[in-house]
Amino acid sequence: MPRILIFSVGFCLVGAAAPAQMLRVNCQTVGPQYHIVENTKLDYDSLMDKNGCRYSYTTSGITLEKSVIAKAPANGTLTQTGIASFFYTPKENFIGKDNFAVYVCGTGRRGKGSGCARFNYNVTVH
Repeated sequence: MPRILIFSVGFCLVGAAAPAQMLRVNCQTVGPQYHIVENTKLDYDSLMDKNGCRYSYTTSGITLEKSVIAKAPANGTLTQTGIASFFYTPKENFIGKDNFAVYVCGTGRRGKGSGCARFNYNVTVH
């Protein structure tokens, strides 16, 4: 069955900066794999520094149709950066816990199944 995997990226390029101005992003996300066509609701834990974290969804065997912010974070900003990618940035000087949620929806090949998965993120900024 098709699966979506989440990747947290380790580097973020700030603007049109030269390599010496690259910003190191320290983030790690842990959670289960799932089948998008099962309309799953999943919880993930993210540990990150003040630079935030990128969340990107890839698929095998399904076409992503949309992804949306279902619940905005209280202590940061969640920006949609592509059809299936988001970037969380904590508020300046924030250290602590936050949470947010996104929906990712897709359809299987040849019309075999469709659904949305809800990803709930429990974030700790250190």
